[in-house]
Amino acid sequence: MNKNEGLYVCAASVIHLIFIFFPPTYLQFVTFLTFKNTSGFLFSLQIAFSI
Repeated sequence: MNKNEGLYVCAASVIHLIFIFFPPTYLQFVTFLTFKNTSGFLFSLQIAFSI
């Protein structure tokens, strides 16, 4: 696992914990989905360029 993957997993874990302790409102949920999609997109771009 490289450093970027570690950071990504760490961020996902932190977000997951936040959502456990603070149940999401609709707005938070939409923000989370948007962030997740954006991160996933950037992450897949990183993988594509690192090959």
